[in-house]
Amino acid sequence: MKDIYFKNDISHKLCSIKNISLKDENFDDISFESSSLSNVNIVQTTIKGSAFVDTKIKKSDFSNSFLVKSFFRGSQFLNSKATGIDLSESKIKSTEFIEDKIDFSNFNHTVLENVEFRKCILTDSVFQEAKLFKVSFIDCNLENVDFSKAIFRKVDLRGSNIVGIKIDSNNFTEITVNAVQALYFASLSGLNVKD
Repeated sequence: MKDIYFKNDISHKLCSIKNISLKDENFDDISFESSSLSNVNIVQTTIKGSAFVDTKIKKSDFSNSFLVKSFFRGSQFLNSKATGIDLSESKIKSTEFIEDKIDFSNFNHTVLENVEFRKCILTDSVFQEAKLFKVSFIDCNLENVDFSKAIFRKVDLRGSNIVGIKIDSNNFTEITVNAVQALYFASLSGLNVKD
């Protein structure tokens, strides 16, 4: 892989981008394919029309960045931070988020398909009117996450903290939960369990 820096209107293919820091920058039409981003700090930055395909992002910080209408496929985020990131109206497919801090983030109107969040912190994030197909939230902190009007199909929440989440009970099918979470979902439908 070759080392390269960010530029507008360019496709970065087979690149290794590491140890750079950007703040309050604006970029257009940047794509990354089969690339690696490591220790990259892109804080409060706008990247319009971005695409991340088969790209590995490790120990990087995208906090308070604006990546609306972005596209992710086959990518992996590892031990990264993205507090307050705006990913609304994006498409995220076959992507993994592992041990990431993505709290206070915006996923409104985003389509997520074959996505796995594992041991992530997503507290106070918003997924309003998002479409989630085959999405796993395994051992995540989903406290106070807003899934209002989101559509769920084959979503796995096992082991995740779901205290205070907002979810419409008529918008989900095939959700996998553990026994404790099942009681919460039963209460959504008006079911009272008594001994």
